[in-house]
Amino acid sequence: MSEGLAKGREEDTWSGFADDGRIQLVLQTLPCLEVPLQSTAIFAALDQALPHSIDPRTSTRILSGLAKNRALDAILHVLSWHATHKLELNQYHYNAAVDACEKTRIWTKALEYLSLMTHSKVDSNSFTLSSAISACEKAGKWAKALQLFGVMASRKVDL
Repeated sequence: MSEGLAKGREEDTWSGFADDGRIQLVLQTLPCLEVPLQSTAIFAALDQALPHSIDPRTSTRILSGLAKNRALDAILHVLSWHATHKLELNQYHYNAAVDACEKTRIWTKALEYLSLMTHSKVDSNSFTLSSAISACEKAGKWAKALQLFGVMASRKVDL
């Protein structure tokens, strides 16, 4: 694939993303907050930048941006902020979180997000489980990876 075509597809994928000042504010602010991240600081940044009636697609774009930047702690706080404000959390939100875990090989967080999905009554799908399996595999946690594969098989999740 040519470089220009690949770049065009990437721009199409994030169409409107860079133009949304609120999303950019969140993405620029959250990873820069003090480490370890404090819920109150993140909640304040989100409250300042976003309305409490945020569109689920905007949330997904924020979480995807944080995942791309591998800001796992910020992702957890953003998910908590959503729950605090009783905003919808769906598979796309958790997929972004688990995908970031896969990229960073932090299998424990991937399992934490899967647990949060269950607690939130959001069904995991093949993407979520495959990303969690890959996070475990990349960290050399084969037993956990096989256990998750067994979960996929028992739930008859399409591979």
